[in-house]
Amino acid sequence: MSKKKICITGGWYSSQNTGDQAILITITDLLKKRIPDAQFTVFSSKPEFIKQKYGFQSFSHRRQLLKELWSLMTADLLVMGGGTPFYDDLLHMLHYSFLIFIAKVFNTRTMIYATSSRKLKTKYGRILTRYIFNNVDQITIREKETITEIKKLGIKKPFHLTVDPALTLPLAPPKVMDEILHKESLNDLKRPLIGICLRPMLTDAFHIHHYQLFSKEEIEHFKRTLVRISDYLTTIGTVVFVPMHTVAPDDDREFAHEIIGRMQNSSEVKSIENSYSPQENKGILSKLDLVLGVRLHALILASSANVPVIAISYGHKTSGLMELLGLKNFSFNIGQLNYDDFKKQIDFFWSNKDRIREELKRQMIGLKKEAEKNAEKAAALCDL
Repeated sequence: MSKKKICITGGWYSSQNTGDQAILITITDLLKKRIPDAQFTVFSSKPEFIKQKYGFQSFSHRRQLLKELWSLMTADLLVMGGGTPFYDDLLHMLHYSFLIFIAKVFNTRTMIYATSSRKLKTKYGRILTRYIFNNVDQITIREKETITEIKKLGIKKPFHLTVDPALTLPLAPPKVMDEILHKESLNDLKRPLIGICLRPMLTDAFHIHHYQLFSKEEIEHFKRTLVRISDYLTTIGTVVFVPMHTVAPDDDREFAHEIIGRMQNSSEVKSIENSYSPQENKGILSKLDLVLGVRLHALILASSANVPVIAISYGHKTSGLMELLGLKNFSFNIGQLNYDDFKKQIDFFWSNKDRIREELKRQMIGLKKEAEKNAEKAAALCDL
């Protein structure tokens, strides 16, 4: 029997972002469990990074379009998976639409795999997204608000609510984690550890497809509130800033340095300065008593390690996750942060953290099973 060939696209897999890497790792791991001899080809803007990091064949449509198309034409399955691949960018959406068209012509099965969508404001964005959704074989969505958005488009295909595959990411081995914790001076601290995982919220056009752009005034208000919150958290424990993205132009460490520089109690702060794999970052987060996160996958990795999380939300994918976790009341909109309200919720959360941790532990059993079921849907398509 010939090996199953699976193409994967849809995420920012070569960005060195912890979240996108976690998605790629877990999608391929979940599929390998069901199709041990699967051969993966990842469509990426930096195929050399994918080949070196993961050993997968990889092509860029900008430089290797014919190779990308040939791999798709001869594949058993195209997985459009992870992240938020549907947004108002004409060339981007035309490329995805073309991939779906080629897959359909050459009878390659297709699946939209645990994705989100931005709110589509342009006519072409809505038309092309409708075309993609109506011409794939399977659709799974990772939060309710995206389902609400795609229903508005008149999608005829059935779709299912699922979870982000990164919930199944394993921890790095204990020996590796011991070395990292020693390196970062986190292994002998006596106070509780409270993690803060930020992301730079910028006003430039580079980020327009990543999240809603905020005004300079909104961002400055966010920073001032975050400084006050961080100072308050130092009265409870040691604050640890954990970066999920360590590459320009939105290096989390630079934003953390700015916040720390404006704090009054910066002596009670640790800042992770090295870059780590998704499994290692999850290992760091698993050692914390509470995580306050802006980045979605900081919340996903921490909660999947049964660590209580509070979200500062910059989009519906974050509020959708918190609703899924049963923590909807602990998600705060980044543009409407109020220090007093936030402090009250932190106090309540901290006093109930053990109960919340136990509830997360019970809930994760079902959520991780849902991630497994999603992979089963994809694997089943390969047999059709």
